[in-house]
This record gives sequence, structure tokens and C-alpha cells, in this order.
Amino acid sequence: MLRSLSMVEHEVSVTQDGAAFLMRIRPYRTVGGVVSGVVITFVDISERRHYEEQRARLAAIVDSSNDAIISTDLNGIIVSWNRATEQLFGHTAPEAIGKPTTILYPPDRLSEASEILDRVQRRERVDHYETIRRRKDGSLVDVSLTVSPIEDAGGRIVGASKIAQDITERKQADDLRALMADELNHRVKNTLATVQSIAAQSLRGATGERSRETFDARLVALSRTHDLLARDNWEGASLRELLLQELEPYRTEESTRFVVEGPDFGLRPKAALALGMAFHELATNAAKYGHCQSREARFVSRGSF
Repeated sequence: MLRSLSMVEHEVSVTQDGAAFLMRIRPYRTVGGVVSGVVITFVDISERRHYEEQRARLAAIVDSSNDAIISTDLNGIIVSWNRATEQLFGHTAPEAIGKPTTILYPPDRLSEASEILDRVQRRERVDHYETIRRRKDGSLVDVSLTVSPIEDAGGRIVGASKIAQDITERKQADDLRALMADELNHRVKNTLATVQSIAAQSLRGATGERSRETFDARLVALSRTHDLLARDNWEGASLRELLLQELEPYRTEESTRFVVEGPDFGLRPKAALALGMAFHELATNAAKYGHCQSREARFVSRGSF
């Protein structure tokens, strides 16, 4: 300072309580204009330092967040843009800041921009609003938005903060669950209808233990076909495996009592269920009336399903 004769500023801190001061050192001149010393003043900047540190800490939290966080002014112009937003939408911060948020809106959802700003100006918070936004490459993404008003020190609304979460995987999971629920409902109804039909056929004109055994055997056959379909996620079943499964109870250790010939075919679930019951009835009748006791039974596949 004495060499340059100009003021020097330096921030200093008190170790014990963390107070911060701006120290200013100026030349001290006599009445004759001669520099005979220095004047040192201290300005308490503790509150400002605390505010700056808090602001820097919040900025670091926002920048490292996995959620896309954007702030805008009341005209919808982007003011801040964190790294997660860049990853979600593809625009870099320099590309996005200063642009309207409508760069993220599909054409059919532009009206949402003014609706959200109107709610912000009314000091309303928008919680977990599910919508669709557009990436830089034009692709669409499902997001959940939370929008909050931003106030200045005087309590005036000066902008909005927006947190966007990518919910694409959750939406796909929800759609898959809905599809699976519909499929399960459809299968349960079909199964109940089949059981009802089996019961009616098994118990028609029959009484006693024999009718119950017949009914139970048919339910077991239906269950075996369900197990075969479930193994391949209900995409289908092998004709050969289905047939062998229904004939398994009649196989002996010494020799086989049946021969299966011909090419294998893939069956759709509906066809597999129907043929499973048909094979069960054929095998049961053959065993009951002696066809499998006296000679070899042959099952030959010649068509496709």
C-alpha cells in the first residue's frame, strides 16, 4: 500500500467465533499531504459471508442432484439449469439459459406453460404433475413436475423453481402391470369357465365316489397343462410334451405302453388347454376300456396348430 499509495482490501476471519471482516488499509496523510501512516478499517461482513456460503452450498446440492432442477423468471425464461437437467433433456446450460421453457414442450402441450406460470403467480405450488416433455433430439419423455414460487427478500414472487423426474420406467412398469392384470383376469375367467364345464360334464348323471374321482382327475390334467404353459410364460406349449405329460401316468417301468410319432408343433395357450383335456380323455378311456392293456397305443401328429 505504501509503495502504490492506493487502498488495499482483504477479507479476514476470527477463528474463535467465525466472524468475518473486510479489512481496508488506506494511506494516512498529514495536512501538508505527506503520508505518515495508514488507516485501517474493518467492516463486518459475517452475515454476507454466511449468505454466500449458504448460497454456494445450495448451488452445489442443486448441481449434484439426480433430479432435473430448473429456475425461471416470471416470463418463463430459464435462469438456471443443473447437470441432471442436461442429462435428461440433452440441452447444455449455455444452450438453455436465456431461452423460454417452451423449448421443452411438445406442440400439443404449450398451453401448460402459461397455466403453470399463472399458478406460480398466485403463490400456488404444483406437486407431482405428470406430463410429457421433449428432449433436444425431439424424443418425448414422461416426467413428474414439482413447481414452486421463488420469492425475493421482500416477499415478492420473482420466478419459479421446477423439479422434473423421469418416470418413463415407472410408466412402463404401470402399463405392464395393467396388461398383466388384464391378462390374469382373462385367464382366470377362462379357467373358471373350463372348471365349470368339467364339473358339469363329470357330474352329469353320475353319483358317488366315481364321479368325484373323474372330476379330480380332470382338474389334475388341467393343472398339468397350466404348469407346462407357465414354464414358458404362457407363450405356448409343445405338442409332444403336452401329450407325453398326459400319458405319463400310464407308463410302466418294464416297457412303454404307448408310442408317439411325428413332428413336434408349438401350440398356442388356448389350443394347448383344449388338447390337454382331449388327450386326458383319450388316455383315460383307453386305459378304462383295455385298449392300452392288450396292445400298443399310437399317437401320430400330422397337422399344425
